[in-house]
Amino acid sequence: MRKLLITGGAGYIGSGLLDVLDQDAMGFDEVLIYDNLSRKNFQSFFIKRQNPNRFRLIQGDLLDSRKLERALNGVDTVVHLAARVTTPYADHEAHQFEQVNHWGTAELVNAVERSEVKKMVYMSSMSVYGRGEDEVFTEGHLCDPHSFYGISKLRGEEHVLRLEDKLEIVVFRAANVFGFHPAMRMDSVINKFMFQAQHKQVLKVSGEGLQVRPFIHLSRTVEALKAAISGKLTAGVFNLTDANWALVEVLELIQGLYPEVEMIYQNRHMPYISAVAEVPGKVHEIIGNPEVNLNELLTEFKMSFGY
Repeated sequence: MRKLLITGGAGYIGSGLLDVLDQDAMGFDEVLIYDNLSRKNFQSFFIKRQNPNRFRLIQGDLLDSRKLERALNGVDTVVHLAARVTTPYADHEAHQFEQVNHWGTAELVNAVERSEVKKMVYMSSMSVYGRGEDEVFTEGHLCDPHSFYGISKLRGEEHVLRLEDKLEIVVFRAANVFGFHPAMRMDSVINKFMFQAQHKQVLKVSGEGLQVRPFIHLSRTVEALKAAISGKLTAGVFNLTDANWALVEVLELIQGLYPEVEMIYQNRHMPYISAVAEVPGKVHEIIGNPEVNLNELLTEFKMSFGY
């Protein structure tokens, strides 16, 4: 009996992955959702599944080593999505970043090392690169994180990669993930902008909005995870991004969908650093080159609102 364990499986990306696993189990008989439910994100549990008996929740914390060891009993593959994430204030609550993203990952890695797990997939972040105003981030770029969040995710990577001689390890350094899902994160930048435009008729922008950020849609993120779980993507470290957009590009398209929306610029005098990732990257050799039409994606997002 093959088992897949997903930490943070009730979260935004985790819930999107469960949608795919409901349709295609990829050879797994049981999918274990290991989540402490700290984000109070219960929407995922009310999505009707075609194969509900395939899934089982284990409510537990990453720092609970005994529960982790019991949960890993008989598990073949681990997808580690659980993390403390706050956007854009990645320097607030430094202790939480350290405890969850760094030491929580260390506890998981220690438990995996004592188990029969054969593959581990870790969702890291492009924030591990730090600032790169005039640079394009590739997987070989020096990691020099400047936020507590970025530092904690890099420390997590270091723990996970310690096992690369013992089992198959895939690390994804994800860009800003966006796109509708019933269990989505509302602090992700594009998701937040869309909610503001739909319900508040105002968009609050930090700085001039000229800062560039790498982005990837939730569906493409899940597609990459599926490739890693199924074995189409072999071991390695992969950037996970499909496009680089300045915030003003995103905002102009949103304004086109919501002509009545008002733009409010905050801290316009403050410089905001850009970050640009290489597109296409190594991962696109497996999941295909991106054909991103942001206006279509935002239109689809708008139509997902109930009111």
